Parts: sequence; C-alpha cells; structure tokens
Amino acid sequence: MPEFQLDFASVEHADYDAVLRARRRNEEFFTPIQLKEYVPEKLNPYATLRSLLEGLCRYSSSSDMVVVVYLNRTFRLPLNPIYCPHLKLGGVYLIGGVTGQRWILVGDLLEEFAGISYFDHP
Repeated sequence: MPEFQLDFASVEHADYDAVLRARRRNEEFFTPIQLKEYVPEKLNPYATLRSLLEGLCRYSSSSDMVVVVYLNRTFRLPLNPIYCPHLKLGGVYLIGGVTGQRWILVGDLLEEFAGISYFDHP
C-alpha cells in the first residue's frame, strides 16, 4: 500500500489494543485494532484456531474494529476453507512467520475470498 501513510498508537482502557491511522492524499481513516495470538502448543496444546475465531463473537458491538491474529505456532493452515463464524467486525486477518524472514498475511477472513500476501521482514 505505497500510497498510504500508516501510523499506530497503543491504547489503554479500551476494548482494543491499538488504533491505526491511514492517510492517503487528503483522506484520513482511523481503525481500532485488537491483537490476538494463537499460542505455541507448549503453552496450550488444546488451543485451536477455530476456537480462537469463535471467541471473537464477544466483540459483536465493534463493527469497525479489525482483529489481527498472530500465528505463533507451527501448524498447517487449511486455506480453503478457513472457518470464521459470522462476526460483526471490520475485518479478521492472520499473520505469521513462514520460514526465516518470510511472513504471510491472510485476510480479510470475513470476505468471501481472503487474500494471501507473502513478505520479508528482517
């Protein structure tokens, strides 16, 4: 998104963790961001991505909030289909390391066809 300038600010005492400000030309957008983590198996071997996504239903009054799930676990991601319950959110994205510096971004899971992007991060 080279045409956008992005800024993040952490937030305390709110239902979200950060606010994203995106600017393009004379337009400005503010989006609340909730961060989640699919924890490593050694921390919780019973955790599933499905249960994490189902748990997002508690944010039903946040139609503009975007949830980003950090995939902090080695597993195979079934890309078709990914179960995501009907949620009233601004979006749901998955992000995680693939190998070394290679990362993947999947989303928006609330859309019929979620995009997949790979990028390098030092």
